[in-house]
Amino acid sequence: MDKKEIGKQIKEKREALGFTQNQLAEEVGISYSFMSVIERGVGAPGLDNLIKILNVLDLSADVLLSKELNNGFVARASAYADRLGELPKKERNHVESINNFIIDSFINRK
Repeated sequence: MDKKEIGKQIKEKREALGFTQNQLAEEVGISYSFMSVIERGVGAPGLDNLIKILNVLDLSADVLLSKELNNGFVARASAYADRLGELPKKERNHVESINNFIIDSFINRK
C-alpha cells in the first residue's frame, strides 16, 4: 500500500474541506502528531481510524484506495466523469474527443 499517496489524498481532501490537521485529528479521536504521520505517509491508520477519517472527510474508500485496487480505475473514472460534467458542453465534448482518440490509439496498437 502506498502510504504516501494515501496520506496525500487525505491531506488534499482535508484542506479542500477547510479542516486543519488538528480539527480532523479531534474529529477522528487521534492525536495531531499521528494525523501528521498519516498525511506524510510515514505511517498508516488502523482500519477503525481509517473508517473514521473517511467518514469525517466524506471520502469513499474505493476512491482513496483506487491506485491500489485491481479495479480501482472504476472509482477514478467515476471521479473523472464528475469533473468532466462540470465543464461547459463545448469543452466537455473537446476533452471527450481527445480522450477517445488516445484510447483508440492504444486499442489499435495491439
